[in-house]
Amino acid sequence: MKIKNEGMPAGYHFEIDTVDKILWPELLVQFDDASIYQTWSYGAVLYGAENLSHLVFKQDGAVVAIAQIGIKKVSALATGTANIHWGPLWKKKGREYALKNLIYTIKALKNEFAVNRGLLLRIWPHEIEKPENRVRTILENSGFRHNSSAQQYRTLRLSLTPTFEELRKNLNQKWRNQLNRAEKNHLKVLEGTGEDMYKTFLHLQSEMPSRK
Repeated sequence: MKIKNEGMPAGYHFEIDTVDKILWPELLVQFDDASIYQTWSYGAVLYGAENLSHLVFKQDGAVVAIAQIGIKKVSALATGTANIHWGPLWKKKGREYALKNLIYTIKALKNEFAVNRGLLLRIWPHEIEKPENRVRTILENSGFRHNSSAQQYRTLRLSLTPTFEELRKNLNQKWRNQLNRAEKNHLKVLEGTGEDMYKTFLHLQSEMPSRK
């Protein structure tokens, strides 16, 4: 566990691995840009709990940004990758979004994982692509390069205002056929909030790309 202020302006410092699995969710809910990809459970399944690291960035003692980092080591070499999925989180609830907090957090991440640990730092920011993408500009100004060969992530939104019948009618015919078939097969839908069910969901999710 480390507390550092190297290269940081007065009043700022960052902490490495000073939080545990209990405290991390309490920090997550403080941010508008939080997502499932920054949860401890998701990271533990993807990288292994022993390969997770957590950075907490503070201004005058108050948390203003956080990031969960998944580390993959290359056994044959003294290096590896530090991966941040849909982070760092810097949009604090109830406060004006301060880009300077993102800039300082990226600097802290770069110093800790790229410079000090010698890892390749990869970041998938939780941002919507726009013509004027300030987050991308900040990353590029910090020395990051956009990976144009990586598959882009897309989220689609569907209005639920129409009736169920209207939504079903607007489905592609092949989708409707598959839905009818599923209903005839009497499929069961299970839901819950337990960790075991979450692990089952992640396992099925990881299998889906290979099947598709």
